[in-house]
Amino acid sequence: MLFESALGGDVASDVANIKYIMIENRLNTFVSIIFLIIVVLIINNPSLSRADDAAAVAPGGSFVNGLGMIFVRVPAGSFVMGPGPAHLGGAPEGPGPRKIEMRKPFYLGATEVTQERWSAVMGSNPSYRRRSGHPVENVSYLDVLEFARRLNLSEGGGYRLPTEAEWEYAARAGSETNYFFGDSPEDLPKYAWYDENIASGGHHPAAGKSANPFGLFDVYGNVYEWTMDPYPDPARDLGAKDGAPADERDGSGLMVIKGGCYANAAEDVQSASRFMELSRTRSMLVGFRLVFQKE
Repeated sequence: MLFESALGGDVASDVANIKYIMIENRLNTFVSIIFLIIVVLIINNPSLSRADDAAAVAPGGSFVNGLGMIFVRVPAGSFVMGPGPAHLGGAPEGPGPRKIEMRKPFYLGATEVTQERWSAVMGSNPSYRRRSGHPVENVSYLDVLEFARRLNLSEGGGYRLPTEAEWEYAARAGSETNYFFGDSPEDLPKYAWYDENIASGGHHPAAGKSANPFGLFDVYGNVYEWTMDPYPDPARDLGAKDGAPADERDGSGLMVIKGGCYANAAEDVQSASRFMELSRTRSMLVGFRLVFQKE
């Protein structure tokens, strides 16, 4: 202050302006650094930038649990399950088309469970390809049951695998076509990672493509998804016409996996496509998403 007073009014004013400009520049630099950090975080975890969009596109709303997992509401309704007349390729093994009533709404994970979410619950990452923001894989059906059990203990219950009927109903999102956007796979690249070389390809960040009308990402391609139904499921036509969860199972035998993976061709990632895997198998091609539903 003494120095500025000795310089006289005009010079002192110039000094004050210079000091103000210096402070402003420092603030701008600080803001730029913070912005850069945010951008880097989003780039390194794409699910942060895309999965939050589920809330905007989900017709019935969404919620985020204590682990940061986003779930979107799937409304009650009915649909024709199984391959339709325009199904591409051979019809998958199993019961033919049949009407299923979904009597209760439920919440389904907006994305496949990521490696970070798995690690937060289980304490380690078993994935063959470890990538930030990518779906967890190399987990068996039995491993997933244990994940759900631990998550229920910390979150108060309500989490489980979807039935095959619930999965297909949610993937179709009200459609009766091969894909939720139509019978032709022409628009499939907008919504799915698929048709890659299994050796040189690999899974991609969760929510890296556009969502279906219910707000669900990656229902086609990326990684297969476990369901709670055995393959084939002869009891389904008798005991699960309403799409309700089947009885508790011990996890033995073959289980239904849905959605296809990044290495599948377009005809293998249709809504009605179904595959099988041993419940004890751990594969770099298979992950999962969870249902949340409390009675």
